[in-house]
Amino acid sequence: MNKKKLISIIVLAQSVLMALPVAAQGLTNVSQNYAIPNPTRYSSLEDIINALTSLIRPVFIITFGAMILYGGWVRLTSQGNPDKVKSSSQIIVAAIVGFAIAVFAPTIVDFAGKLLGIQGGLIQNQ
Repeated sequence: MNKKKLISIIVLAQSVLMALPVAAQGLTNVSQNYAIPNPTRYSSLEDIINALTSLIRPVFIITFGAMILYGGWVRLTSQGNPDKVKSSSQIIVAAIVGFAIAVFAPTIVDFAGKLLGIQGGLIQNQ
């Protein structure tokens, strides 16, 4: 069997398999309402975003601490090499700037939302 025939058979089989649930639904009582239960404790997108932001904050804190420690390690092991001293200073400054951005990001988003006239806010301080 050549390749084109095989691909045609596979596409046809997939189309039939995808159409079966639709055909089966037409055979049942249409007045029945089917609902998929929510397996999570979150009822809206806002709840999911708030949960994710509460998980991201500890990651920022751990990353900040690790970058400060790494910058200090580079400085301690530089043995006076000006390139490594400069590199360690850049690492520490980048860690501080990144942490400041992470800390002020919710405030910036809320401020931008208020400027644009968006009601409410997705980010809640917990």
